[in-house]
Amino acid sequence: NTITLGFWGQGDIVGQPLFPSYPYQVECLTIVEASILPRGYFYAQEVMLSHIQRTQELLRIIHSRKIKLRLLRLLKWLADRFGNQLPEGQILDIRLTHQELADIISTSRVTITRLLNQFEQENKIGWSQSNCLILFNH
Repeated sequence: NTITLGFWGQGDIVGQPLFPSYPYQVECLTIVEASILPRGYFYAQEVMLSHIQRTQELLRIIHSRKIKLRLLRLLKWLADRFGNQLPEGQILDIRLTHQELADIISTSRVTITRLLNQFEQENKIGWSQSNCLILFNH
């Protein structure tokens, strides 16, 4: 059973002091370059505050009542954090499977597939030539 604790990007700090529950596994979705920081650095107030704020944002998304809204909010949040702006919207080049999206928002893979198809028909999302998700401006 997988529980998603968050998503981190360039400049973010991740490590043991941020995760009191053991064991935990960190998975990289893209190629990363990591550096070891001095032990005391993790306790910087600004790092902890940033971590708490992102966790609260993710919890708000996960606890949306309607699954459709959960998925749409998750895609928007990921696009805002990790996407690149295009004239027509934001492109998200993080590769998440339908099952991974389902695990994040506590639903089934079948539901994710159905909703992504629905979003595409409603012109809320599209796909780039390299198969990256595009979240259209509306």
